[in-house]
Amino acid sequence: MKINNRRKKKLRDNYMKKTVLFVLDEFHIGGVTTFIKQYADVVKSKGKTIILAFKSNITNPADYFPGSEIIIIDIEQHSGLINRIKYAANFLIHLNRIYRKHDVGIVHFSTPWSALFAILHPKTWTKKRVVTFYGALDLEESSAYLGREQGSRLKISIRIKNILKKKIQEFILTVSHKIITFSTYAKKLIEGYYSKEIGQKVNIIPGYIDVNLNMEIVGKSHRKFTIVNFGRAEPRKGLDLLLEAVYLLKKQTKVKLYIASPVTYWDSLDLFKKYEELNLFDDVHFLHKLNNQQKKYLLSLADIFIMPSKDLETFGMTIIESLAAGVPVIGTPVGAIPEILSKVDSLLVTEKISSKSIYEKLVWYLSLNGTEKLKIKKKGQSVVKKFYSRELVEPLLAKVYADLGY
Repeated sequence: MKINNRRKKKLRDNYMKKTVLFVLDEFHIGGVTTFIKQYADVVKSKGKTIILAFKSNITNPADYFPGSEIIIIDIEQHSGLINRIKYAANFLIHLNRIYRKHDVGIVHFSTPWSALFAILHPKTWTKKRVVTFYGALDLEESSAYLGREQGSRLKISIRIKNILKKKIQEFILTVSHKIITFSTYAKKLIEGYYSKEIGQKVNIIPGYIDVNLNMEIVGKSHRKFTIVNFGRAEPRKGLDLLLEAVYLLKKQTKVKLYIASPVTYWDSLDLFKKYEELNLFDDVHFLHKLNNQQKKYLLSLADIFIMPSKDLETFGMTIIESLAAGVPVIGTPVGAIPEILSKVDSLLVTEKISSKSIYEKLVWYLSLNGTEKLKIKKKGQSVVKKFYSRELVEPLLAKVYADLGY
């Protein structure tokens, strides 16, 4: 009898805790998972966090999200309508168990399929709903396909999928009470591409990093001018422009370029053909996706980070990480890039979205003396402390949840 009473008390106490449920398609280092970790850290100070996902590319997600309850739906994923229905059914079963066991007050959406499946559950409509807007998925998908060999015309099947993606994302934005996005550019994208009514629910909250971890500026001892870029190797990221700029630059100085990306993105563009055509041989090194230690090491080698994006850049977490590490960043005048870099120095933004403009900015930076370069590095770190620190951003996140009664 005592055991049963203790069990009932434990269940009751667990139910009484304020709970925020985060739903996403999958765990992986970087990207969406980074932001969910930041949100969960804010929530844990007041209540309980549960994270529900389809699969994990992280060996032990519980270590990555200490203090959160992690639920992985271990089901092999395949494309197709029948399989989507199976995923939805499995997701709803797990979601129903969570709703029965916990007093979930807020559901926080991040990725489209998990958000859509969660909305299918009637109890989700009784909860407060938050969504983080990472970008217009259909526009990003179109950008990826336009970078391939089929040219400027998308297949009808791809167009239909993209129309569906837009409708799904617009629906999720519409039914959410609060929308978090990272920049003024992203807010304007929502207002222009979806509606001004949806835009009224937007809270601009940038990503943050713990600046105390990366603030030491280390002198570089290598002989070659070292450029780095890491992220997703998609056509809109402009890596072809970066290769062309390095080709121009190597004619006047020794240069080394490191490009890191999850390998699943390498087949989405003809980057290796460009690399071969320009005969860049030992000047460029292609790397797989980086863990945090590898990223830190790569930045320790870097003289500069280049952000050569062509379109749809709603933020730039890699810019923040580089600036915090004392690595200057040059970027194109695209999306949210100027919002960040203009706080450091507007000269870090290229005049145009072209390899020539990137090359000219690299030449400009190389022409600076040591004192001028150090000034830019220190200003970059100062900007991160002032605008993208944990101390600044966490209260903004806390207010979003507090406004919804958490």
